[in-house]
Amino acid sequence: MKNIDIRTAKSSQDMALCFSIRRTVFVEGQNVDEHLDQDGLDADCCHFLLYAHDVPCATARMRSVDSRLKIERMAVLPEYRGQGLGKNLLLYILAYCQAHFAGNAICLDAQCHAIQFYEKLGFKVVGDVFMDAGMAHVKMILKNRPAA
Repeated sequence: MKNIDIRTAKSSQDMALCFSIRRTVFVEGQNVDEHLDQDGLDADCCHFLLYAHDVPCATARMRSVDSRLKIERMAVLPEYRGQGLGKNLLLYILAYCQAHFAGNAICLDAQCHAIQFYEKLGFKVVGDVFMDAGMAHVKMILKNRPAA
């Protein structure tokens, strides 16, 4: 898709957009308790916001956990799925990590239905399925840096 702009969320307006996307995807779309999404860790995270044609439609956050970088709260609004926006956002985050935190391992907890998406971008499952917010997840770690 053309006309994509991805940036780190810095202003309170940017953060409000990130939270709005997460609310739509997780709270309204997947019935995640709002208190689980708003876990008190957002202040310790770097947030990313993707615009397509000047419309905010995807977000994710990244934080340092036990000397690893952990990508969390990856969310694309339903009406924008299937257009490669999630891939674009994740590649941007991986490039950001490489530029600012080279050498750190990168991990995430993936909903099981999204395993193949992350595998195509170099992540591998490590560990067993576990439940988080009532949904099956697996831990994944980046094994191979994806090609753009």
